[in-house]
Amino acid sequence: MGNARSGELRALAQRVADEFSAIELQRPAERIEEAPAEPDPRTALRRMTELQLETVELAPCGPNHDRARVWLAAGLGILHG
Repeated sequence: MGNARSGELRALAQRVADEFSAIELQRPAERIEEAPAEPDPRTALRRMTELQLETVELAPCGPNHDRARVWLAAGLGILHG
C-alpha cells in the first residue's frame, strides 16, 4: 500500500511541477509591491487584478476556479475599457 501511495504522490508532484513550469509569473514579488504603490488607483487595481488572474491560472480547475477566472477576466475587461 505504501509503495502505491508513494508512486501516486510522485506522479502528482511531477504533474504539478510540469503545469507550474508551463505558466510563468514574471517578477511576481516586484509586481505585488509595485501595484499598491502606483499613484493612479485604477492602474493599481488593474495590475492587482492581472496578478490575481495569473495566480488563478496556476490552480487546478474546478467550480471556484472557473468562477474566479471568469470574474477576474470580466473585471480586467472593465478596467481596460
